[in-house]
Amino acid sequence: MELDSLGLDKGFCWDFCEKKSSPRQNRRVDGVTACEYRDVAMRPLQREASALSIAETERLIFRLEQFSEAIDVIERHRPLSIDPADDMVLDVAINGRVDVIVTHNVKHLHEPGARFGISVLTPGAFLKRLTEGNR
Repeated sequence: MELDSLGLDKGFCWDFCEKKSSPRQNRRVDGVTACEYRDVAMRPLQREASALSIAETERLIFRLEQFSEAIDVIERHRPLSIDPADDMVLDVAINGRVDVIVTHNVKHLHEPGARFGISVLTPGAFLKRLTEGNR
């Protein structure tokens, strides 16, 4: 699984960290993307929008990084998305052999993801699937 466009708030990410129990649910990420997520999460506007303090944001990122698997992007299949900025997300997902990308950007990632057998779900849809799968 790859998490893209993390909504770092006390909703999805907190729920995901609490429900994560299977090794198959490891987050796949490359170094560039990991640094970008950390940078964005620590921006004052993002922290304000998420209502998280600096300490809470750092704890959440640390928890996410604990079960993140580093992926080396060997193969690049470009262009993939109608938005070239989304290609790096797809490159990590393809090289990491993920089953699902969790993102709010379903519009740009759904079709190219499907070509590689990768589902693209919103955080809410993913949590619903995760919860239903644990029953």
